[in-house]
Order: sequence, then C-alpha cells, then structure tokens
Amino acid sequence: MHDLGATLALFFQAFVIALSGALAPGPLLTVTISEALGKGTRAGPLVVIGHGLAELALVSAVAAGLGPLLKPPPVVGTIGLVGGIMLLLMAAMMARGSAQAARQAVGALNAGREGTPSSASSGSLRCILLGAAASLSNPYWALWWITIGLALLTKALQISLFAVGAFYIGHILADLVWYWGVAFAAARGFSWLSVKGYRAILLACAAVLLGMGINFGLRGGMTLFSPR
Repeated sequence: MHDLGATLALFFQAFVIALSGALAPGPLLTVTISEALGKGTRAGPLVVIGHGLAELALVSAVAAGLGPLLKPPPVVGTIGLVGGIMLLLMAAMMARGSAQAARQAVGALNAGREGTPSSASSGSLRCILLGAAASLSNPYWALWWITIGLALLTKALQISLFAVGAFYIGHILADLVWYWGVAFAAARGFSWLSVKGYRAILLACAAVLLGMGINFGLRGGMTLFSPR
C-alpha cells in the first residue's frame, strides 16, 4: 500500500512538472502548430509519439544500465538536491517570465490559425520524426533530463519498476493532453485561452513547482547529509 501511494504521488508529480514544461513555448509547440495546419488535430498525438519515443529510449537506458548506480544514498541525495534546486529555479523563471511566455504562446496559436496548410505536413511519419527531432535538438530537453528528470527517475527506481512506468506515463500524458489541445486549437482556427488565462495557469504551475522544489531539496539534503 505504501508503494502504491508513493507511486501515485510520483505519477502526479511527473504529470504536473511535465505539464509546466510543456506550457513554456518551445520547439515542440512550434512543430505542433505547424503540423496541425496540414494534418489536423491528430498532429498533436503524433508529435508526442515522436517526443515520447525519444524519452522512452532514455528512460529505458537509465533504468536498465544505470539503475544500480543510482541507489546509494549519497547519489540519491545529490540528485534530489540538484533536482530540487532546478525545480526552484524553474518555478522562479516561470513566474518571472509568465507574462512574456503567455503572449508568445497565444501569439503563436493566433499566427498558426492564420497560416496556410502545407502539403509538406501530410505524412504521419513526418510528425513523429519532427517530434523526436524537436526534443533531441533542444538543449533545454537534455538539461531537464540531467537534473529534474533524473531526480524523478531516481525516486521511481527507489520504489519499483512499476513506479518507473508510472513516472513515464504521467510525464507523457501531460505532453499528450497539452499538445493535443494545441493541435485542436490550431486546426480548428481558434485559441481557447487568453493571454491573461494562460498566464494564470503558468503562475499556478510555478507555485506547484515551488512546493515540489522545496520538498525535493529538503529530502535530498537530508539524505545526503544525514549520519550513517
């Protein structure tokens, strides 16, 4: 029962943190809007499939090859502390840049709906490959996985392989929900969020990330510096 509760908590954490990252304008948002003009609403899930396959390969490699190396308390504590600090920085940057990020995201949606469908966006495989390429070529994606992603994955490995699966599903589900909605809005020609509404969501996510960052940092520090 304890493992189930910890796994569900990890699932929720993975979902919220991933959703917060997805809300920030980046390459995946641009690709999703561009492809939705020619492919329609299903461009969202297709782009996320490519994104998810890249992340599945990474999660599988870490879980299979690095799992034993991530279990000693000093390693767990260090990763947790670094991950917590990164979450705090992410929360601060998200709150500080919420107004600009909201304008950029809503502006991208509005620009997308005024665009012309492109014949180059016709293939499903293209959407999947672009989703993977947008992830792998984004320096922020690698930084996220080295710090926050690794902290979550290490936490999952301390619970069970089932928890690793829950972490991955929660992470990808957040991307799927958001980018499917973005593709729907772009394909149907309207934006369902105002700049003010988008900023409110960003600020709410920043507040949640702040709490998680404090929790991760404290737990990591206690594990790292507790006497053995």
